Amino acid sequence: MFKKVLIATDGSPHARKALEIGLNLAASNSAALVLVSAVTDESLPESLRRLAQSEHLGEDRKKPDPQLNVMASMATDMGGGAELQRAYRVRMEIAQRLLAMAKHEAGRHGIKQVTTEVLDGDPAKAILAAAKDAGVDCIVIGSRGLGGLKGLLMGSVSHKVSQLATCTCITVR
Repeated sequence: MFKKVLIATDGSPHARKALEIGLNLAASNSAALVLVSAVTDESLPESLRRLAQSEHLGEDRKKPDPQLNVMASMATDMGGGAELQRAYRVRMEIAQRLLAMAKHEAGRHGIKQVTTEVLDGDPAKAILAAAKDAGVDCIVIGSRGLGGLKGLLMGSVSHKVSQLATCTCITVR
């Protein structure tokens, strides 16, 4: 039924559930898999700050990732200071780790064709663009359920993706 499935992940509980459902879907259809994680330039919440500190994420290294450095520099060039640049680096490293773990899980499910991509910018737009570029016929995404006034005013990433996707979209709670 599906030939190529895109799974968006951000490490949240709903995203982990979406990953499991998406992996099962891809495996049962012998589908190719596209794993994505979107990175924004927002400041880090306290929980990610603590993780970054304990894991030494976002620190300059002797052999830095060129993509990470270019993107972090762009965040700084767009008016962000050193803290914003570090937050961006941390988010990039977290996204890379999430995708590496997801790719490992895909292998455990017997999925052989797997690509990963860290996306930049507005998550909904980036996920939709990645889906279009990869030619996927199904997107699997977790819903964190913003709810209330914030959800009404801003809209959630999963809601935007499901409303604007040109392919099947499965939102997981």
